[in-house]
Amino acid sequence: MSVDAVSASQERSSGPLSSSRPRSWSLPVPEGAYGPIVAWRGREHWLAALTAVLDTPEGEAVRASRKVARRTLLAIAAEYAERADVATGRSVSVAHDTVGGAVERCAKTIQRATRTLEALGFAVTVVEGRYLYADEREAARALHQSVQLRAASVLALTLPAVDKSSVNTKNVHLPVNAQNPLSTYEFSLEQTRASAQLEAASRPEPGQETGDPVKQVRPVPQVRPITRQRFLAQLDRHYGNALARGRHIGQIDQLLRRAGVAESWSLRELTQRIATRFPAAHEKLHTAEDPLRYFAWMIRQTIEPGETPPAVASEKRARELQAQRAEAAREREAERQRRASLSPDEFARMRAESDAAIRARNEARRRERATSPRAISDVLLGVGRHAFEFPQAVQDLHQKVLDLHAILTGRGWSIDVEGIEHGDVQWTWEPSRSEHVDDDHNPVTEVWFRPPESAPADLFPVLNLAGQKTTDTAISLAQLYARLDAIEAHRAGRSHR
Repeated sequence: MSVDAVSASQERSSGPLSSSRPRSWSLPVPEGAYGPIVAWRGREHWLAALTAVLDTPEGEAVRASRKVARRTLLAIAAEYAERADVATGRSVSVAHDTVGGAVERCAKTIQRATRTLEALGFAVTVVEGRYLYADEREAARALHQSVQLRAASVLALTLPAVDKSSVNTKNVHLPVNAQNPLSTYEFSLEQTRASAQLEAASRPEPGQETGDPVKQVRPVPQVRPITRQRFLAQLDRHYGNALARGRHIGQIDQLLRRAGVAESWSLRELTQRIATRFPAAHEKLHTAEDPLRYFAWMIRQTIEPGETPPAVASEKRARELQAQRAEAAREREAERQRRASLSPDEFARMRAESDAAIRARNEARRRERATSPRAISDVLLGVGRHAFEFPQAVQDLHQKVLDLHAILTGRGWSIDVEGIEHGDVQWTWEPSRSEHVDDDHNPVTEVWFRPPESAPADLFPVLNLAGQKTTDTAISLAQLYARLDAIEAHRAGRSHR
């Protein structure tokens, strides 16, 4: 790619606002990549549509699952919208650190917010960001006369697909002003006429004879149970009749349903949860310009969509615990009946197998405890003591013994369990006893620790060679490792013959 072509690509991808910001080289978009992506209708419309989706239980659930605050998500979306092409919403190429600096958030938060916009259907990653190749770095240098090692992903801001089969058409014959989108929360509250909730009548086809007007079959309106109506009235009364304020009380029900609050919530649980989160909820509602909108915000900040009420969750846990106890009782009764049906010989055999399994498990635990570094520390320092309680010389010697333990066990050695329990630190390697090697390569079969009172700190391992009596000569760690390496090299050479 030539420098002129790269510059042209950069001019197209930087958007109309790029002249006011430091430009960086962006990755080229493959031809036809923008084809299936729906262009937006403008920055204001895109942000309004995103806000409306976040007011729904589904949108709130997507946002909450990715742990991005609502205010943070909208702020990051606004930053992306500022950098998008005005006409199409495409060619957004900005680093996460840059957006994070603008909204005072970390790059990880910007990444989660971007994935949330993609999950909601409001953004599409056209080209993934990556490190630049050599020719691309040269093109970037030619563009902005500075070093650029990476390029950000290229995004396209779009609108989610709408399922037309589930949309309730309203006022289909009236024009819609694109400057004032109607998909806002205020519009849904102000439209309270009963006829607006019904499907609009379809226009007759051209040339179709109307004849006598046919009466339309209107859908039967949904009637809320009296218990639900009483709950809504009590909720409004609890806040001093500040929620409805002349509106139909059913709008409170719509608000709760959009927020994902199940009908199993009681009045006491709901109001107590809000009071815990907002102690001055009554005063705020009475002074708010739109109390119902403010109450919707408090609900979203307090209760997760679809959250189970505490009483229902407690009752569910009680039922589960009761079922577990009943199942355990049935298992115990079945085991008792099985044992009662056994003959004395079978019962004795089963008891012996159980005792053997218990002894084997206890022996395994004993060996595991005895062969751990903690057991060596207990022998060297005292039970429950730690190396930092002793002088530096003791700490260094203690660490050398632990390093020797790690190296020997890593080469197939095992520590003597009986010796540890009697206060001796000794490692053995039994397979070497049966091997025949030359006299110059006598294998080491035992290594044990000599206390520092009788030997210098750097000469503490004592060796026992196969075919020889135990020697009392202490050697250094370097000498021990050299002898072990020589033995293993000799053994490896014999195995290849």
